[in-house]
Amino acid sequence: MKLDQKSRLKQLQDASELLSDSLEKIESGDSKYLVVLGTQLRALICTGGRTFNPLLLDLSEELNKPIECFGPPDKNPNDPLFNGLVLGFPGRLIGFEPYSPAQRKYLLKDWLNANVLVVGGLFYTPNEVLRSFADKEASHYDPKSDSRMDKLRGIIHHNYFQGRNINEIDRFLIQTAEFVVGSTKELLTL
Repeated sequence: MKLDQKSRLKQLQDASELLSDSLEKIESGDSKYLVVLGTQLRALICTGGRTFNPLLLDLSEELNKPIECFGPPDKNPNDPLFNGLVLGFPGRLIGFEPYSPAQRKYLLKDWLNANVLVVGGLFYTPNEVLRSFADKEASHYDPKSDSRMDKLRGIIHHNYFQGRNINEIDRFLIQTAEFVVGSTKELLTL
């Protein structure tokens, strides 16, 4: 039996508050809260696999309020331009406004499955990055390393938070969580 909409909206509000609190902790230097970002983002927006019903996507559809975002263009793995490319998009991966003229508008559910990142000739979708992080380091603790994700971990962004360095996966989790918090506020005020 499915929970009623009021209960699910309360779950969404609680999840958004967890994300906000965790972002504050991460910004102040407590990186263990990245795990909270990973588990909450998996529950709120990840698709595929088992019978996932991501809460934020499910409610936005139920309320007929599609969530739009801006991100890098979907890259075609067959395009020779991307063969051997080291880093396909170093800018903002998701936002309410375009980070650059090259960014395009997506529905959040479409952005999740777009090839927005290219690293070392490998293509990554947001859904893949979120699920891999949650499956290996947050919701579950799989001892096997994922070589595809290790490539993302090897990309370091210097001075991201008050002089601290973070890797690409952490940056991706933070940017996605910031967007989800904003989207949730918009959805809850409708």
